[in-house]
Amino acid sequence: MGIKSVEDQLLAKITAALTVAGQSKVKTVDVLPSDWDKDMLRKFAAVAPAVLIAFSGGQVKDLGANDAVSLDAQWSVIAVTAHASGNAARRRGDSQQIGAFEICERLVPELHGFTVPDEGSLNLVAIENLWSGEIEKQGLAVYAMRFGLLMSFPLVADESGMGIFLTFDGKYDLPPRELYLSLPGGAGNYASTPDSQAISIAGDLDIRVRVALDDWTPAAEQMLAAKFGVANQGSYRLSVLPGGQLRFGYSTTGANAFNRDSTAACGFQDGTAHWVRCTADVDNGAAGHDVKFYKSDDYDPATGAGAWTQIGATVVTAGVIAIFDGNAALALGADSAGASSAAGKLLRARLLNGINGVLAAEFRADDATPNTVAFASKATGEIWTRQGAAVIADDFAAEDTVSLPQ
Repeated sequence: MGIKSVEDQLLAKITAALTVAGQSKVKTVDVLPSDWDKDMLRKFAAVAPAVLIAFSGGQVKDLGANDAVSLDAQWSVIAVTAHASGNAARRRGDSQQIGAFEICERLVPELHGFTVPDEGSLNLVAIENLWSGEIEKQGLAVYAMRFGLLMSFPLVADESGMGIFLTFDGKYDLPPRELYLSLPGGAGNYASTPDSQAISIAGDLDIRVRVALDDWTPAAEQMLAAKFGVANQGSYRLSVLPGGQLRFGYSTTGANAFNRDSTAACGFQDGTAHWVRCTADVDNGAAGHDVKFYKSDDYDPATGAGAWTQIGATVVTAGVIAIFDGNAALALGADSAGASSAAGKLLRARLLNGINGVLAAEFRADDATPNTVAFASKATGEIWTRQGAAVIADDFAAEDTVSLPQ
């Protein structure tokens, strides 16, 4: 059979075991291509719940004289779950999403004793919780089921089925290392872009921010995006409140200020990254204006794919409005004067003119390099400048990996 064939057999068996009434209970069944560094964790956080398999090698049992070697091979089957409601929900699941415990309970009886043609039968060796601080930060629960399988390998290569190799170009299906704006909290630490016609939106608007706050129920209001805070030049802002709700604020004169708060909290675990969004419909067609709040863990700006879940109810207020066209800068991680600073990591922000409208401005830390002071948005061209102690950074370090047990 060989390693490839065992891998194929496992993928098929797992897929079948987790399919109920024609519907898969997980998003992804795939192969784990490498150690679990932070980039890999971010990748699988977006496709959880998932089951991943890995060939972990093994000990030689018999280096025989019959042109073959016996290997006590180790195969790992890893359950990965994510849930915005916290670690207990990731382990246990709920009526909508499978938990890590149920994945293990479904797969162990199916895989223990499973006979792989021409190789042998899998034997359960251990079930392990692969918890680590970084796995917790990414909002994941990860459990590994380890199986032993006695495999036989020929010592003489069969070249009959091999073609002619001209060039080998190795490529890895890994995302690039993701940069972020590191926000230490404290006044004056943020990033901003100057006022422009593109970001001076008086009508419907759509603000989207991907951020990992150190505290999703902060002691004081923390600003995510704001064209607000300069005297008599207020326009719009999006922030997180101490209760965990989102707040959209706006001005119609530059001096006045109105707040519309989500009717429910985000419910995120501290330190985890999520997309949050608010939309403002300045004329809802019924002599009023509407504000809606959303969250997402799988929104992809490149394709527009992904599910947005509304946070609470639509906030409906009487009166049609026009947002003031102020000359304040658009700031991220604080207001335009550097106040109400956020603490955490801001990865991306998008401002759309209109709900699902034209992209007016985009901050993407990956457009820069670590420690860059100023850089241009590749999507919309405006210049972003980091202020104070805010820096473009990443988390990469040589030791930042989570290795599978061997």
